Amino acid sequence: MSEINRRTALELGAMMATGIPLNALANDTVVAGPDTTGINFDDPEATFRARIKVLGSLADEEIYRLSTGHIYGFVPGRQVFALMNIENYSVSRTHKLDNGNYQAHMWEVGVWTDRVTGEPLKTFNNPVTDQVVDVLPYAVGPLQLTITPGGILIPGTENTVHPQALQPRVFDGHIWYPFESAVNLPNPLPEDDWPEASSGEIFSWHSVIVFSALLADIADKKTSWAPAQSQYSEFTSWQPWLQMGHTPGGMMWRGYGKKFGPEAKIPRDIRKKIEQTIPEIFDRDNWTRLRNEFIDYKSHYGDAVGGNSTR
Repeated sequence: MSEINRRTALELGAMMATGIPLNALANDTVVAGPDTTGINFDDPEATFRARIKVLGSLADEEIYRLSTGHIYGFVPGRQVFALMNIENYSVSRTHKLDNGNYQAHMWEVGVWTDRVTGEPLKTFNNPVTDQVVDVLPYAVGPLQLTITPGGILIPGTENTVHPQALQPRVFDGHIWYPFESAVNLPNPLPEDDWPEASSGEIFSWHSVIVFSALLADIADKKTSWAPAQSQYSEFTSWQPWLQMGHTPGGMMWRGYGKKFGPEAKIPRDIRKKIEQTIPEIFDRDNWTRLRNEFIDYKSHYGDAVGGNSTR
């Protein structure tokens, strides 16, 4: 099973995706003039640098992304229903290698919050099972990979996420980079051992994410990264902590966010929620043990015993 978070891997994988050259777009989608000054999208190296500048940084530095998500559940035969919100915060640390490639490390956390109050959830009344379950914070990382113009290199056997670049769009001084990735993995929580948490033999997700930035910011030679907006949609299996067992259906995620810096700009109320829940993200040098939702679930509930999870 890959330990790569779906959105994290999709974001980093998007950096390397070649996609469709911008000069292949219809003429009426490209605004001529100062919008593209300093950017030669016919040059593969310039195209690669533009993408890195939108999604990460050309310099050896940390880049921060904050997003808010709204999460829904869907079960066959019933109307889609709201579950909760999530405040996502991710940090990527990139640096350029001597051969021109880029190496990236990334950490991501998420605080599940009440849809009405916005307060972090510690327990949740599952509307499908009518059970009160413990809410486990969302923490993934550290993830390391190498980004090249022709592909993404992931150490070991973790290369399971293969983002597909969709047609980029240039209009009115902006560029949009859309990517998607669909993955089915052998479930790291086998249903015989974890009947309450397992979604079955396969854990799946389908992610679509779009990054947008001003062409003027990309062309600005005085900056190493461009401010960028992001939006994402995902269809996934149930999170293990929801204790959905064999319940058919899954989760729908819809979120929006922004790349920003410096880290001190994170809104005080959101930082407080993260510090109360998963403060490790602000101590990244000491966050070295791999984490994801499956590892954390097993850590919280202990080893599977006799086909049942134990607290």
